Amino acid sequence: MRHKTLPILLFCFSLLAYSRIQAQLSIQLSPIEKKASWTAPDRQFKQWKAVQLEAKNLLSYFQKHEIANLEITLPKGPEWSLVAEKTRLTGPTYTLQVASEKGTEIKQGKPSCITLKAYPQQWQEDAEARITLDKNFFYAYFRKGKEYYYIEPLSYYLPSAPPNAYISYKASDVIPVEGKTCGLQEVHKKKKEIISGDLYKTGNCYEVELAIASDGLMFQKYGSVTAVENHNIAVMNNVAGNWDDEFADEIQFIIVEQYVSTSPAADPWTSSTDANA
Repeated sequence: MRHKTLPILLFCFSLLAYSRIQAQLSIQLSPIEKKASWTAPDRQFKQWKAVQLEAKNLLSYFQKHEIANLEITLPKGPEWSLVAEKTRLTGPTYTLQVASEKGTEIKQGKPSCITLKAYPQQWQEDAEARITLDKNFFYAYFRKGKEYYYIEPLSYYLPSAPPNAYISYKASDVIPVEGKTCGLQEVHKKKKEIISGDLYKTGNCYEVELAIASDGLMFQKYGSVTAVENHNIAVMNNVAGNWDDEFADEIQFIIVEQYVSTSPAADPWTSSTDANA
């Protein structure tokens, strides 16, 4: 009886796995005509595109499901056929602390944004992606071969840009500018910070527990606590995807806490360079 039952169970599981990726989703991107006043990104990128992005179907689907086929085509650019699945970067006891001049509010529970990792539907293709999305928020990179394509809110570079406007650029088009950062540079910066920290080994897997603190200037730049929280998680999702060639063992990132100050006056850090201040 045991020998007859096992093949049936395996068959059922294989059907379940197959049915999990029947959903076919797409990310709709359309070009936006650049305004004459939109010159700030020109200092950071040799070439960049302004695009309008519609991903409501993607967000609503992954609020209820774990995996789906995903199609995306950049305007006048490459296209991807991927399998996207949820990846969780926050721990079960994830905490958000919001500091203001009135005190600190502590919130517990998973964040509203969704993080995805994606790999090609055809395994012989050399491609991957990392996506973080929420209502009116999309932050991602897509890789094809050795080239990385980044998508971020255009408001990061042009504060007056509409909420459904995004910037798309290639990693090879980034121009280093002192005092300015983009998604690619934030990934490299965060990786350096993590390498200098501690790694906790569990068998052949390393778990890196992270606590992220954001000052009042971050709150002013991104406009809300949720926007700061989403941005930090999105950067770490990109870091997780870019980590494959750093170590032989698997590395998993777990964000256990975020601290967001809503004004410079509420910052627990001093601006002084004196260690005794």
